[in-house]
Amino acid sequence: MTRTSAISLQHHRTAGFTLLELMLVLVILGAASVLIAPNFVSLDARTFNAQVRELGSLLNYARRIAVVKGLPTKATIRIGEDTSEVEVSSMTARNSGEAIWWSKGIEVNFTDSTEQRIRVEEVLEVNFYPEGGSSGGEIILNAGNRSASFRIDPFSGRISSAMDTN
Repeated sequence: MTRTSAISLQHHRTAGFTLLELMLVLVILGAASVLIAPNFVSLDARTFNAQVRELGSLLNYARRIAVVKGLPTKATIRIGEDTSEVEVSSMTARNSGEAIWWSKGIEVNFTDSTEQRIRVEEVLEVNFYPEGGSSGGEIILNAGNRSASFRIDPFSGRISSAMDTN
């Protein structure tokens, strides 16, 4: 009988983890989370910065095309996650005098030349004219604690930008 209880006692000991093993696993997980978590936060910042640069490029592109080709050009900002037609739209846009930017999780507000601010729900169009002018206004982008703005001069069509990362 002693022999059976010794075997069952030994079997019981090998079935679980020791406190030392559990603490070691927790320390490793904690160290990994300290190294990985900041990268996820900075990934959001990099994504936002990339989208801001993309919109700035699109606005400058639309202005340049209007002046060079001598035709009115439209910069279209679309709100939503459906980007399945982005490639087709971008290719078509280059030939039709329209440049398109899709907002991916960014809130877009627009202040027109009369200082009225509206939240863009679906589409915002900014027109650029061959003589250099534009429909003007200010586009404000917000994502979490990050924001950026583009001010478009209605007379010269010049675009100035500012970023705020509180």
